[in-house]
Amino acid sequence: MPFPGSVETVTVTAGEPLTMPDGSLMKGRLIFTAPDLVTIGAEDIVLGGSVEVPLRKGEFSVTLCATDATGISPTGWTYEVTAVLTNGPGWVRYVSLPKTSPNVKLADVVVPDPVAGAFSTLVSLASVTAADVGADPAGAAAAARVAAIADAVTKYLALTGGTLTGPLTINAALVADLVYAGHVGVETFDRVRLISDRLEIGPGSGARDTNLRRSNANEWTTDDALIVALMFRHMGSTLGFYGATAAAKPIVTGSRGGNAALDSLLSALATLGLITNSTSA
Repeated sequence: MPFPGSVETVTVTAGEPLTMPDGSLMKGRLIFTAPDLVTIGAEDIVLGGSVEVPLRKGEFSVTLCATDATGISPTGWTYEVTAVLTNGPGWVRYVSLPKTSPNVKLADVVVPDPVAGAFSTLVSLASVTAADVGADPAGAAAAARVAAIADAVTKYLALTGGTLTGPLTINAALVADLVYAGHVGVETFDRVRLISDRLEIGPGSGARDTNLRRSNANEWTTDDALIVALMFRHMGSTLGFYGATAAAKPIVTGSRGGNAALDSLLSALATLGLITNSTSA
């Protein structure tokens, strides 16, 4: 379907039939290729890709969007023209189709020498300023660079270390994702590794062999030994030893004059899991 009338186009024709060096007609097709994606926002148009045009007795005609059509983005690019011939070698050249020339002949716009690159962007020398070639007469770029560096110094830690004065949040995608790993010197193993669901600690010279993890609501679990060198104080309301179900602090009852108090004590200790009561009457 044709473009809306407000979109400038250029019709390219052969002019004279395309021929081989001996005057025989070229046979095959021409492929005009634009960039893969070009837009004309005001017209809600998206275009790109290639158009194949057959050569009939060496002639062709094709109407294409102007390379500098009003509102087009990007602008100033060139079409890649590929000749696929059945009676001779093909070729690739480039053409610019500005809207100021709505009807052109291929010989008038094609560049005979190959142009490097898939697409060339044409810049008018009249529009080139000092800023386009790297000059910064007002010092704006240099000032912005200095300001950006000064701003970054206050926001980022150096690789050699530093101090965080605000909260640190690490978002992990999976429970098993590594959150933090700590090495000491040239150790080859993590001495400390924090994973989303557990803390692992090791000697640094081998695999980590101690862990502490959340096994249930309000519950910490370790698969390893726990040694307290100074003091261990239990503030909860239940306690269990040697795998016994945690129980409330038992009350020892009965008279000490007979065996009642002793029986009560043995029963209490067994409930806590501290002993196995195998006594008999």
